[in-house]
Order: sequence, then structure tokens, then C-alpha cells
Amino acid sequence: MSEKDWKEVNIESGVTWDREKPLIGLLIQKKENVGDNHSMLYVIETKDGNVSAWGSTVLDNKMSTAKVGEEVMIEYVGKVKNPKTGREYHDFKVFTREVPFTEVDGTQKDENDDEVDVDDIPF
Repeated sequence: MSEKDWKEVNIESGVTWDREKPLIGLLIQKKENVGDNHSMLYVIETKDGNVSAWGSTVLDNKMSTAKVGEEVMIEYVGKVKNPKTGREYHDFKVFTREVPFTEVDGTQKDENDDEVDVDDIPF
């Protein structure tokens, strides 16, 4: 295999989250050091396609335990004033859950499934 056979894997990040409604979907990628500000970019697969959410100090801290492959829900709370410093910051609520595992036992058969002959498997 030559070097020209390599193909880069890219996940289309889709549209950017507008913060109006909660962002709910499957976390498919965490990109680090993106853009001029070297920010985090979270790519969430939603029912309407991939949506990107730009990180911030608060969101990055709350997303730090979220794992790629988990479902996430990010809700923008709005600007909140820090009582100690008086500075305002954008706040978020972040929820995660594992994707439910569905066990396949092989007893159900779809009419479109083809039979597999073990002798045809090349390995």
C-alpha cells in the first residue's frame, strides 16, 4: 500500500448551534484547538443532521466528562453574573446518558437478509 492510498477521515460538522433550543443528540466528535481562538468544537449528530457547538470555559468544563458515543443535551441558560467578581458569563446545563445497548440474539430474520455461508468468509 502506498502513501497515496491514504484517505483523510473528516466528519462534516454541519451547522452551528444557535442556542435557542436545547441541543440533543449523539456526541460524535470533540475537536480541539479549532479556529483563531483555539477553541473546542463539539459535533453532535441530531435527527436533523450534524450540529456544531463552540466551546467556552464553562461549556468545556461541563463537557469534559462527556464521551464520544454518548447522548448529550446542552441547554443554554443565558448570561449569569458571578457574585464574587461581578463579571457575566454564558452558562449552560449539560446532561449525558449512555446509548442503550440492544442485544442481537439472531432469532429475528428480516425477509431481505441473505444467508451467509461460513466457507465464503475470507479469514
